[in-house]
Amino acid sequence: MFARGSKTNYIDYLLLILIFVGGVNAFEVVFHGNNLESDTASSAMLWQGVHQYGWGFLRTWRFTTDGWQFSLLPFHFSLLYIFGAKPTVIIAFGWVIFIACVITTYYLTLRVSGNRRLALIVALLLSWANPGALLTAQGSLGYPIAHNISILYCSVSLICLVHYIQSRNSLLFVFADMFMILSCISDPWADVAFLLPVVAGSLLLLFCKGGRQYLGLLINNILVAAFIVAYFRTSGFGLFDYLAAPITHVSSDVLKRNFDFLCSGIAGYFNVNISGGVNNTLLYIGPDVFAMVFALCTFSALSLTLKRFRVLPLAEFFCLMVFLLSAIGSIAAYLLLFVSVAPWSARYFDTAFVFAPAYVLLSFRRSAFLSLPVFKAAGILFAMLFVVSGAQASRHFWSSKGLSVEPALSIARFLQSNNLTYGYGDYWGAEANAVSWITKGDVLVRPVRFNGVSGRVMKSPVGQVSSLWYQSVDQRDKSRTFIVFTNHADDTCQPLEKCIDAAKQQIGVPDQILMFNAYGDDYYVLVWNRPILDRLDNF
Repeated sequence: MFARGSKTNYIDYLLLILIFVGGVNAFEVVFHGNNLESDTASSAMLWQGVHQYGWGFLRTWRFTTDGWQFSLLPFHFSLLYIFGAKPTVIIAFGWVIFIACVITTYYLTLRVSGNRRLALIVALLLSWANPGALLTAQGSLGYPIAHNISILYCSVSLICLVHYIQSRNSLLFVFADMFMILSCISDPWADVAFLLPVVAGSLLLLFCKGGRQYLGLLINNILVAAFIVAYFRTSGFGLFDYLAAPITHVSSDVLKRNFDFLCSGIAGYFNVNISGGVNNTLLYIGPDVFAMVFALCTFSALSLTLKRFRVLPLAEFFCLMVFLLSAIGSIAAYLLLFVSVAPWSARYFDTAFVFAPAYVLLSFRRSAFLSLPVFKAAGILFAMLFVVSGAQASRHFWSSKGLSVEPALSIARFLQSNNLTYGYGDYWGAEANAVSWITKGDVLVRPVRFNGVSGRVMKSPVGQVSSLWYQSVDQRDKSRTFIVFTNHADDTCQPLEKCIDAAKQQIGVPDQILMFNAYGDDYYVLVWNRPILDRLDNF
């Protein structure tokens, strides 16, 4: 691959080794940092339902707006068919998607720049990204049910479009359109993070020298966008009953809150601790200093791109614009969406993590100013600190025992030990779907919610459930039915005592009340010696 005896190539070999070790480290982080929970179990529950009811079960499933129907589910179904419904299969595939995203970003950088060293540095930055901020359940690029699959699909689409600009092979349109459509109709987040940037990049291309020959590219991308809009306007042409789009709530408080967390998340990607939110990192920079450095790099890269846009190769300019607009679009979506400030919400600016380093390095690569020895030395020093800090932040994952299946396993064992096989519980607090998955259907816990005012039990209106679960045919053992109540922070039953009292009035005095504790949370299981579905409220 590389010529022998070249001092320059030794650096490439070193980068390759570090990238490989980073990939192995990422596997340890993903496998040991993720927990078995209800979202992770959604594909397996779909697979279980198809086996029980046939393929018509898919029509009963309440998909979320990011339902992954044509992007992630085909892979998951294939893996579950081959290896069985094992949690390790789904978790490990999250790592595979992450590695694939690293590879596609490396290839895009190499394709438009022709600079192998630059592309390897981009891959290094991705493979050693801070695990606490990016790879585990606290982030999303290595998470098994997340926008990472959309990044992969759209990156492949972008590769096809870049090849088209360089070769004018119209057949590439077919593959580019296919991957873009499959991603966007499976995950509306991709519309803002990819579809709009690709359309805008196609439009901007027309203003470059020789760019008007690619008018067909713009027309094609507009038609793709029109098809995707029509798909959502007609609820998948009548095939899927989508839930409402995410709620947006624009206010100064929301923007300030999300912006603060955004800065912390971006710093975390670079293994920098600015607020105490990213643990175990060696690097610390004050928030003001980091914000200034980050803004300086971003605006400098943008100015260099705009200054040279008429002389840049068309494929490179198009790719740079998509990288930039994709990062901006996903960040804007995060800032404007009314979501909880929590590490999981980093999924809304995933593309900023993936594409921003490539964009900045591609923009700066022709700068003579940065070729000075002092800047090269600073770059080498940062790369060393980046890898060492990333290794420090992830070292505790290497000593962990493996995939965490708690608290779902504790709940499942308790229910099985008391011969309870069918009942209800909160989607998150009782890990309803996760319990059903880990027991391979021997214990079925169907998700319910609790009225925030009265505490009464309601059939779940949220996604990742089937309407068949709220029909009497679903309950196999009709002699006993249970409801799991918990004081877990994510449970919709708050306070616990109010919901238990409300259930007694709503359903009747339980025939048995059981209690156990798992991982600091109290669980109460109310048992009735009869079906109770007809006593649950509709949402």
